[in-house]
Amino acid sequence: MDTRLIFEVDWAQDGTWIMEMGRLIALRGRVGLGAPRQHMPEIGRMALELDNFDGRYDAGNTSGPLYGWLLPGRAARVRAEAGSGEWWTIFTGWIERIERRGSEAVITLVDAVARLHGVALAIDYAPSADLVDCLAGLVEAAIPAAWTDYAGEGESLEHAGWRWLPEQTTIWQGVRDVVQTWHGRFWVARWGGPSYRGRAWLQEASEAPALTISASSGGQDEVPDALDTALDVTRVINAAQVVTYPVEQVAAEGVLWEASSVLRLAPGETRMLSALFRDAQGTRCAAVEVAAPVPQADYRVSEFRDGSGVDYTTAPAFDLAVTVEATRARLAFTNTATGALYVQFFRLRGKPVLAQGPVISEASDAASQARYTKRAVVIDLPMQASAAFGQGLAEHVVRRYGAPAVEAPRVTFRDRDVVAGVNLYSLELMDQVSVTDTASGLDEARHRIIAIEVEAARAARQVTLWLERCDDRTYWRLGRAGRGELERTTRLGF
Repeated sequence: MDTRLIFEVDWAQDGTWIMEMGRLIALRGRVGLGAPRQHMPEIGRMALELDNFDGRYDAGNTSGPLYGWLLPGRAARVRAEAGSGEWWTIFTGWIERIERRGSEAVITLVDAVARLHGVALAIDYAPSADLVDCLAGLVEAAIPAAWTDYAGEGESLEHAGWRWLPEQTTIWQGVRDVVQTWHGRFWVARWGGPSYRGRAWLQEASEAPALTISASSGGQDEVPDALDTALDVTRVINAAQVVTYPVEQVAAEGVLWEASSVLRLAPGETRMLSALFRDAQGTRCAAVEVAAPVPQADYRVSEFRDGSGVDYTTAPAFDLAVTVEATRARLAFTNTATGALYVQFFRLRGKPVLAQGPVISEASDAASQARYTKRAVVIDLPMQASAAFGQGLAEHVVRRYGAPAVEAPRVTFRDRDVVAGVNLYSLELMDQVSVTDTASGLDEARHRIIAIEVEAARAARQVTLWLERCDDRTYWRLGRAGRGELERTTRLGF
């Protein structure tokens, strides 16, 4: 093994990576999806055990070189460098935890997915929005990234944001909804770049595999140390419902939110409130054409609680700022007077977006149900207006998963860096792996890497690839040359 693992931290938060040379004792980490078919990754983590003989990682060591910098949130990464000098980033993220264990320290890192979980979603409502633009805006709010890898297919979202309640929804959930709307996939590459691919890419397996392995017939360097294969009935789906939502209707202008009591503002105070939009029936909703509050008509500010005294509604000592989002408005009331002020009443007006009755598209496979019992799934697509897409997706899912297929969910390599001429640390999430295992009936079966797990100590290393079997059928798509002859060598994609 001539590949060394290097731990680096931007301790000063100035873009300078400091290499923690000679201190790495062991590491263990995983990035990627939690299971096949998921549209979104789990939070990636890596724990690094470091030699702390001189107190370098002690937060209270005032004479240490890192004093004042030993804080969570510092950017960190782990690189793998081959003997040739070529290198790859195998984990990018931030410090989550610094733990002292005797003469050793354990630093735990999390990847960018953790930040998607940690930020509340706030978005303007849009009757229609480009998927990639919406996705990029959501991700940028949590993890400003210098490089992204979004490859859209012209997909659009209908009534974007109408079901997102910021007080309950994180950006991770919003990204999941966006990606699932068109049956795509989002992940964060090991080098830190947010990435997206659409359904057509997932249905294709035409690119050359990044790694070829064989448990039975290849050269010795292609044989993994462990290969799990499975024929699993729990992977079967023989009944599918896909829920889509027609284009919304907008109701007549009405009151979206109204203050329930008199609001007191202390001298010099700025009070922040969230106005949660509701329709005439009191149901939370999105809204459009939210009107700027009109003094005296929509709000009034007085000197005293009972409404008497000087009227400050339009006085310079009172300031009002309104920021409108899809399902709420953020209100900022500021009092610069020498005494308290009282907002006697306040309301916001606009046009509620009315939720339409959903359209449920269904598909089933009676023969599969008779053989494997009924195994159903419900897919809810709140920003998908096309019932035709819903029907196509339901039929695709049942055709694709109506019968169990042999797959290789996990492959492990121990104490070696290079397999079939490929450095294992160069592999990336969503790369393809060709798997041959005669005993299981796999013959160059294409799989995608959905998660990568690395363990390393001074005397031993292990790389585990978690895989998802690709769709091995060839699809015909309108306008795509070289896709084969319909109904002979290919079938219609959805």
